[in-house]
Amino acid sequence: MNAPPARHGRIVAGLVATLCVCWPVAVAADAAVCPGAAGITVEAESTALTERACDAAASALEMLQPCGLNVPPGLQISVVDALETPHTACLADYDCDLNRIRVLSPAALEPLAETGSAFSIIPQDVLFDSLVAHEMAHALLEEASAPEELPMLSHEFIAYSTQIASMPDIHRERFLATDAASVDGPTETLVNPFILMMAPDLFAAAAYRQLSPEKDLCSWVDRLLTGEEVFIEMLEF
Repeated sequence: MNAPPARHGRIVAGLVATLCVCWPVAVAADAAVCPGAAGITVEAESTALTERACDAAASALEMLQPCGLNVPPGLQISVVDALETPHTACLADYDCDLNRIRVLSPAALEPLAETGSAFSIIPQDVLFDSLVAHEMAHALLEEASAPEELPMLSHEFIAYSTQIASMPDIHRERFLATDAASVDGPTETLVNPFILMMAPDLFAAAAYRQLSPEKDLCSWVDRLLTGEEVFIEMLEF
C-alpha cells in the first residue's frame, strides 16, 4: 500500500498507525517555550506536564540531532486528553501542515492498560515520553526530507526505532519480552505495511531490533533519506 502524501496530512502513533488527513486546530497563544529545545513550544494544562513534554522533546533531540536532523521552525507540542481522528486508539500525531505534535496526557493513556497491547505494560509517564520521541522523529524527518516525501514505512521504521530506543532499559526490555512484541526469525520480513497496520507492537520491536553497531539509528536515517535503503511499500500475494 502506497502512503498518501505526508506533507498534507497527519502522522499518527497508536494501536493502528497510518497517515491521515488534516483536521485544522487553532494553535494556542500561551504555549510555553522549552528551554534548550530549539525553540519548541508546549501547550499543556499544567506546568508539570509542560516540563515533562519539554524534557521528552529534549531527550529525543539528543538522539536525533547527531543524525543531522533539525527541528522544523515553530514546532509545537500540545498535550491533550483526547484526539479527534478518523482512527481508533490514536495516541499521538504530528500534523505536517500545522507543524504541531499532539500527544495524549499520561492520565489519558491509562485505558491502554486494558487493550493487551505490548505498550500497555509501560507506565503511562514513560509511554508518554516515548510517544513524544516517536512524533519528534516524524517532525524532524519531514524537515530533512523536504521537498520530497519520505515513504510511510521509512517514517515509521525510524519513529518506532526512536520510540523504543528512548525508553529506559528496564521498560524497553519488558516491552521486548512480551508475546505481542516477540520476534521470531529475520526482523527484515516484519518491516512491511501489513505488520505496521495489524501488529504495530511487533513492527516496533522488529524495527528496534534492526539497530546494531554497524547500522545504528543515524546510519538508518542516512540510508533511508538518501534512498540507499528502501522498504517495500506494497505486499505481493
